[in-house]
Amino acid sequence: MTWWLVDNIALIYFLLGLAALVVIVLFYQNKRGRELLALAVILGLAFLFWLLTAVTVTDRKQIELNMHALAQAALNNKPDQVTPQLASDFTYGGLSKPQIGDYVTAHARMGGVSGYNISSFNVDKLDKDRGNAEASFMLAIDHSGGKAVFRCKTIFVIEDTKWRLQKIVLYNPVVDSDKPMHE
Repeated sequence: MTWWLVDNIALIYFLLGLAALVVIVLFYQNKRGRELLALAVILGLAFLFWLLTAVTVTDRKQIELNMHALAQAALNNKPDQVTPQLASDFTYGGLSKPQIGDYVTAHARMGGVSGYNISSFNVDKLDKDRGNAEASFMLAIDHSGGKAVFRCKTIFVIEDTKWRLQKIVLYNPVVDSDKPMHE
């Protein structure tokens, strides 16, 4: 149940906001202290939900954090931090898991990668019982030649109780957006 609250916190905040709005309107109509107490309770609940989101790492959050860790490892030129995020059967462009860390960091270094931005992150499917998940997001990479933007689809699997990247497919976000650029 906790994971549902954390993964759907926007809905919780929206409902608390509506409740606060109703209480504020009631206060202005009646000028009673009860409404102020109710508003304090609502604000207290919002704070408690914020605390809950700060300390709870759900499966969806761990998957997103793993993608950020991979991108940061490539940016920091640390191939040894890339491979722990990958599934044992990970392959990309004919490269195996042991080769990919050096490949990614070398290409980032040669291309003059200076930053990245992962946005619109969404876990499309998550089946913890089967140990797999699918996620999609936009990836923008700042490099010496400008900026490259990709739409990405990924598959994650659970290995050693941790979500690890098994597959990533890059798409052009504008032209032929349903045709893979790289697999």
